[in-house]
Amino acid sequence: MYRKHIFFDCYQTLLDTDIDRERQKVDQLNGWEIFVGLLNERHDIRISPELFIELLERRKAEYYQYNDKRVHHHDLLKLVTDVLRKDLQSDLANDAVSELLYEYRKVSRGFVTPYPKVREVLSKLSEKYTLSVASYTQAIFTLSELKKFGIDEFFSHFIFTSDIGFRKSSLDFYRECVHIVGTEPKDCMMVGDNYHEDILVPAELGIEGIWIRNPKTCRDDSPSLGDCPVPIVELESFEALPKTVDDLFSRSDKQSDSFAR
Repeated sequence: MYRKHIFFDCYQTLLDTDIDRERQKVDQLNGWEIFVGLLNERHDIRISPELFIELLERRKAEYYQYNDKRVHHHDLLKLVTDVLRKDLQSDLANDAVSELLYEYRKVSRGFVTPYPKVREVLSKLSEKYTLSVASYTQAIFTLSELKKFGIDEFFSHFIFTSDIGFRKSSLDFYRECVHIVGTEPKDCMMVGDNYHEDILVPAELGIEGIWIRNPKTCRDDSPSLGDCPVPIVELESFEALPKTVDDLFSRSDKQSDSFAR
């Protein structure tokens, strides 16, 4: 039987992480210190954290010299591999680089934990709909974290900006999402906490949206509760999502039927 498709944002929708920017800077520096320490310990590659970060930033600048930062997103695994192979003449296998980067991630992210009711809600939705992750993130980090909490099993596709090269602020990201899952925008829904990137952008393609209103990430220019044109699910009431999804898809189907007549 044909199933509708739901795309899910990851961080601050399914998984909670530290979003304090000043603390992130400190954690990221500590993460690179761990990374280069393990480079030395495991692979006898000696370099200071400061020099490694400098080389990485050069590689990133090269990427964005030819790619618009407002549209594109780099792949950290590729950039780090370029630093190791081209700058440090070290031919580490991708698996080894991935392991080191996840050690960096465990320090640089601060904490990560699923929001309450996430597993139960995904389990219920997956009985009726096909689910995919569509997230602004590095694939090398997020897939491991979804597996860590045992919620990867509910998703058919994992679509990350680092893999496809487009930010979620770009329509090209959502065009690629629809292409990857092999369906039409009218049969898709996006669920996320960023009103602009998770709701307004995909709506331009005809993808319905449900805004997860997270107090941590709700921006000043986001709509008020009374003015929001799309369904809202408060983060603390995440268990209400399945009914909201059912109601929205049902309403959309009725509108399509009326247009067809």
